[in-house]
Amino acid sequence: MPRRALGISATVVATVGALLTALSSSLSRSHGPTFCGLARATATGRDIRLSGRRAWLEVTRAPDMEAKGTGRVLPVFPSPSILWPGGVAQFGVIEPAHQRLYQDLLESGARHVVAPLVYSPVAHCGAGREGFPQRPDKYSLHSVAAVLRLEELQDASESSGGLVKYVAKHLVEGRARIKRALNPSALFETNEDQEKTDYLRVEVELLPEQDPEEEEASSPAEDTAAELAGAWEELRLLSEQLVEPRFESPLVPEKVAAASSWRLSESWYKLRSQVHNHREQARIATAVNAWIKAEKEQGRLHGNPSKALEHMPQPLLDVVLRLNSPTGPKFETSFYDPFLRLLAAGGHPKRKELLLQMALEEVKTVRARMSIRDLLD
Repeated sequence: MPRRALGISATVVATVGALLTALSSSLSRSHGPTFCGLARATATGRDIRLSGRRAWLEVTRAPDMEAKGTGRVLPVFPSPSILWPGGVAQFGVIEPAHQRLYQDLLESGARHVVAPLVYSPVAHCGAGREGFPQRPDKYSLHSVAAVLRLEELQDASESSGGLVKYVAKHLVEGRARIKRALNPSALFETNEDQEKTDYLRVEVELLPEQDPEEEEASSPAEDTAAELAGAWEELRLLSEQLVEPRFESPLVPEKVAAASSWRLSESWYKLRSQVHNHREQARIATAVNAWIKAEKEQGRLHGNPSKALEHMPQPLLDVVLRLNSPTGPKFETSFYDPFLRLLAAGGHPKRKELLLQMALEEVKTVRARMSIRDLLD
């Protein structure tokens, strides 16, 4: 019943699985894409605002500038995901630009890096060198980003066969608001292998964080925690019926009330990422199967999955690639926006209120999905 409820047959799963295996194989054989159309795809976004400020900062090629005022200057390591204060972050350092970043940290004795969520337009074939996609002409950084403190840097050249230079482990120490990019052209200057050679530096304003005692003192009433625990528990039970990712055990109001809002936010973000990926994979599996069926009806039989990928329509291929990126699935910014507002929120009570709103909205969505499933059954 689970696959029938989602509209996916075992044949579709196997077919899409073969295509994704071919895609994964093609990406792992080289730093660049095997097919020009297999450009690194990331989400495109909208110009939204947080408390009257621009939520996304657009970066285009421009002259370097000096820092202004009392802001702190930090190097940028673009994060493939949202990072939450109090957590840990580990990156594989591959590009020459980021190798240089960590080498500079070691030489200077500095330890802090800012890691914003970054998106760029999907790159397609064009004026780029043969075998490489054309580089985007702009990037956007979310204005509120995690501040990381480097804890450990390991040389991984030998163990990775030269693919990864370093494995960098960090503690997510806090947050910062990015005010301006100081050397924006660093995102666009590349070597002959189309790899960036310099890293971005930004001027930031560090955001204050509550200490645990202040956070506990400002905690909302118990009924707010009980509402959140109740919504999450209802969602867990509904998701179990839909065979979707869910919290593994019942949610206890006392534990929710006692937990840090950052840990609750991180847990909710991880769960929602799993659920969204589950639904998107189901959706794209149906779309790929429909395309394969149409190709066969037109007499266009592709001998193997790799050939099929070469002929797949670019918009469909973009989504397949985006959901199966080597650094994890990439979603549209409409998915990230509420979590970025959560990251930017000031104070424990505000974050728990936002979590409750998001949980209640998701309960409505899952109830609707169950109603549709029941009608189809």
